[in-house]
Amino acid sequence: MEEVRKMFAGGYDLIVLDEVNSTTDLKMMSVESVLSVLDEKPEKTEVVLTGRNAPDAFVERAHLVTEMRLRKHYFYSGVQAREGVDY
Repeated sequence: MEEVRKMFAGGYDLIVLDEVNSTTDLKMMSVESVLSVLDEKPEKTEVVLTGRNAPDAFVERAHLVTEMRLRKHYFYSGVQAREGVDY
């Protein structure tokens, strides 16, 4: 979240917090820490939160919420995650 604060200070127009929803769902980061940083967001900055299982607090605060549903993924047929594509 400190990097996000630096991006706010740097005047970024768009910041993508990739997989932050999943990260909070897995308790690797607190929902409160993300919300606290979002409270500091400059007016002109767009922040996109991605990942499954967005906490209700994120959904309530969002201007736009889209849900995608997994139908098929190569990982489940034994293909390992690939550097540069999956992470």
